[in-house]
Formats: sequence, structure tokens, C-alpha cells
Amino acid sequence: MHKLILRCAKYYWTFIGSSYFKGNRPDCPPKRILITKFDRLGDFFLLIPFLQQLQKRKIEIVLISPPMNKEVIDHLQIPVSFIPFDNSSIEKFSELLRFVRETSFSHAINLSMNIWGGFLVNQSKSAHKLGLLQEREHYVYKGAKLFYDKILSYPPDTHNFDVLCRVFGEITGEDRFFPLIEKKTTDNGWIVIHPFASWKPKQWPKFFELMENLTEQNYKVKVIGTPKEYQDFIVPKNLQNNPSVSFTVLSSVKELMEQIDSCTAFIGNDSGPAHYAALIGKPTTIIWGPGLFERIHARGKNVHFCIVPVNCRPCRQKGVTCQRGNNICLQNVTVEMVLEKFESSLNKHVNHSDRSSDTPL
Repeated sequence: MHKLILRCAKYYWTFIGSSYFKGNRPDCPPKRILITKFDRLGDFFLLIPFLQQLQKRKIEIVLISPPMNKEVIDHLQIPVSFIPFDNSSIEKFSELLRFVRETSFSHAINLSMNIWGGFLVNQSKSAHKLGLLQEREHYVYKGAKLFYDKILSYPPDTHNFDVLCRVFGEITGEDRFFPLIEKKTTDNGWIVIHPFASWKPKQWPKFFELMENLTEQNYKVKVIGTPKEYQDFIVPKNLQNNPSVSFTVLSSVKELMEQIDSCTAFIGNDSGPAHYAALIGKPTTIIWGPGLFERIHARGKNVHFCIVPVNCRPCRQKGVTCQRGNNICLQNVTVEMVLEKFESSLNKHVNHSDRSSDTPL
């Protein structure tokens, strides 16, 4: 019954209510922006440089996003009004709708191609209502165009950071944004490795061999991951007993960020932690697998990619194996390649250590 009510509400708010709520406008728009963002952690990290830029312009920000992302906002001490997104019931989502209907905004932006964000932006009391859409074959839901005054469409291989540049360029008039998070960091001498990813075929299979090589060169290695990520992670005995290798089980997003803040360098797969390491300027080595590189690769000041050309990239990223079945995009990345990129990132870090953290790319 609950699902039926939600489905009926979706159709009503999209095809009947959207034109009515589109007329909900403030009499005198304040310097306040509503942002809805429901994507994964890596995409959320990309939003942070723009929030910091809006903060400098004294623009008030109301951000509606999953509760996990509040840890990111709190850790980086960004003064936004964060509202946890909750659509577990009609009542809780209706509370959100009441808030956006009654609060005045200059702009409301749905940064995720998500129907819930579309409802919130459409029904908000905003002078300008913006949404994102990819080309027609990639539309996520029917009727999305009805929600907004303006739609920013883009090809599917456009990088997510460049999409955000277009969005916030529309609002601020700025034409240059830099993929850097302003954050003071330290160096505790450890190389942080995150050998996990949201999809198993995105995980490089040679991390243990890499760790052995790094410790032989007198590097200290710290592996980080969540309890869920560690479930099927069987560590060889020689690494379990190696005093230069540490294994940390993360209990929160805040702890993840703290581990990266204090490391010497970061090595990992295409994943959220890699995005954060790159954006705060840590020497970052990313082992690239089946993802669409042009669209989602990490941006930052000192990022190096281990990537081999294959004709099956991007992969469908569904099921327990890759589409090709042999994970050749990662199998062909050697330990020597990763070590070379890693050393290059450290050398660049040393050579440019006197530069400020906001140096443009």
C-alpha cells in the first residue's frame, strides 16, 4: 500500500502538480541557494570546491543530501544548512516539501538526475529552478523537464566537475573553478592504500604484491576500509606479520578523511577515497579499471593514473564479473607501472612543496 501511494504521488507531482508548483516564487529573492545532491561519495567530494567558493561570496547554502554526507560537511567545517534527505515515508518527505515551499531562495538546483531532487526543486519557493539532464537516451525519469525553468544537458562523457562548473557559472558569473579542496593536512609518513571499490571487478588484484614491494623499499603502508569491505579480504601471513603494514577498519566517513588528511601519499582504485585524496592535493596514484575515464576520473593537483587501453571500456558494471569476463583492464596493470606512477607523484610533491594548496591546474 505504501509503495502504491508513493507511485501515485510521483505521477501527480510530475505531470499534474509540477506546473502549479513551478509558479511558487519569492517576492524578494534572498542570497540563498537550495542544492539537492544524492550521488555517491566521490561525486559529493567534487561539490566541495564549489561550496567553498559560494561561502567566500557570502551566499547562504541549504543542502539536502543523504545523512552520510553531513560528516564531510562537518569535517571540512563548511557553514551550510545541511538537511538529511529522508524519503522512507510520505510523512517525512512531506516535511521536506513543506520546508522548501515556505523558504525563499534565489536559486534551487537539483545536481542529481533523481526524481526526489526534482520534486524538491520544483516545489521550492525559488526565483530560478535548475536541473541536469543527459542526452535523451540517458534520461533517468519521464517528465523531468517539467520541473525546471532551465535544464543543463550534456553528453554522457562530460566530466562531472565540468558539469558543476557550468551550473555554478550560471549562478555566480564565474568562468574558472579549480578542483581543489582548501584543507590543512599533515604528513605522518604512512602510505595509505584503499584496495576496495563499490564493484568487485573495479578492484585491482595485485595490491598485496605492491605492498610487499613498498615495504622492501622502507615505506610504511596503511590499508583502510570499512568492515563490509574487509569481509572477503584475506591477508597473506607475510603481510600480517610485517611491522611496516597496518590494517585500519574505518567506522565513519570522518575517520576515512582523517586517515587521508594525515598520510604521505594515497594509492587506490577508482573510488570515493581517491577523489578526496586528489582534491586535497595529496600525491595520489589511481589504478583505473572499467569506468568511463572521461567522465568520472579524479581531479586534483597531483594525480597519476595507471590505465591501459582496452576496447571494452566503459564496462556495463553489472553482475559479479565484468562484461568481457577476464578483467583485462586491471589484469594488464603491472606492479611496476604502479610503482613508477607512485614515485612520480612523490617526486612532484617534493618539487612543488613550496606552492600553495590553491595553485590552479
